[in-house]
Amino acid sequence: MRSIVALHTARKWWYRWIRTMNWFAFRYYWFVWLLFIASTAILLYFILTHKDKVNCDKTRIEKSIEIINMQLDSCCSCSSAEKVNYENYPGGQTPCNTKLESGGQGRTETSIELGQSSGTIDLDFNPKNQPDKLEVFYEGQRIASSYECPNNQNGMVGRNIGSGPCIISFEYRYRNDSFIKVVVTAPENETVWEYVVSCPK
Repeated sequence: MRSIVALHTARKWWYRWIRTMNWFAFRYYWFVWLLFIASTAILLYFILTHKDKVNCDKTRIEKSIEIINMQLDSCCSCSSAEKVNYENYPGGQTPCNTKLESGGQGRTETSIELGQSSGTIDLDFNPKNQPDKLEVFYEGQRIASSYECPNNQNGMVGRNIGSGPCIISFEYRYRNDSFIKVVVTAPENETVWEYVVSCPK
């Protein structure tokens, strides 16, 4: 049978490539079908198993925004170490850089909000005259205490036992909770103490 394709067209590379592909598809039709079925199966697998991996915790975001707004409002009207009203603070935590004063004899436990940024924390503890003990807990683990203060006696610090104010520095590594718990143990009556927990830096 005489070819109806012009001679100059038959010499083109693309024409020879098409002829080769046609011959391959005709000769190995089963491989073409196998390739088509495999490609379709892979495409369906990725479509059906695709999951949205973005986990947007709106509650945590809203809480963080509220914390930021309250801290911005507070620094417009008072100094960083001035005592502020935190009764309605989200989650009942006290914002960092807030001066906390003596809760009297016994055990006083306060949650301090530090946010989600890790960093170094400086806790300025002033037990005044009568000895008191301070401990810092994060997610149930003690991470700092007045045992680190010079001349402490079993963690108790106070001028009456020859140990004065001290600064306790520790590393805060955010995991699940965005706050720490500070526990002050004051065994003597009419004790007076105060401390300030800095924000992460």
